[in-house]
Amino acid sequence: NDPPLASAAQTPCKVEALFAHIFRQSLATYARSPLTRHVPCPIEADCGPALRQAHTLGWRVFYLPQGGQLRSGEALGSPDAPVALVTPGTLTLTSAPSVHGLLVANHAHINASDGGAARIRGAAVSCSSHRQGGHSELAHDADTLTRLREITQAYHPVPGSWRDAP
Repeated sequence: NDPPLASAAQTPCKVEALFAHIFRQSLATYARSPLTRHVPCPIEADCGPALRQAHTLGWRVFYLPQGGQLRSGEALGSPDAPVALVTPGTLTLTSAPSVHGLLVANHAHINASDGGAARIRGAAVSCSSHRQGGHSELAHDADTLTRLREITQAYHPVPGSWRDAP
């Protein structure tokens, strides 16, 4: 519950408005960028293998037009090569995937029903709903986000939206 982000997202939340506030560009512009890799997974399919393959080829910025799932225990991104996963739909993490980077979704479900142990290092931003359960871990990591911003030049931190404890 962050006041600058809440006011940007509007009520009811509009993922496009929230995205534009964080990335300083429209969701459509982000999706059309030559730096963005489209991964059109069917909503019920595991997008992990396609995302990991693209990451191995050097892609760091991803757009999942229908949403997607990460269902395996494999890592996506790393401290030195973090990823941005963006969808106007639902992003679901089950089992125990490890993600270094930024997740942006209208709905984020992280081990909400399977009791898994997903790990996210960076940040997760959801507009309409965020459900998290199991033994999952979401840790804000400013260094990971800084590396992602340097790699992609695609987003800007919202002033006052996060403060690390001293």
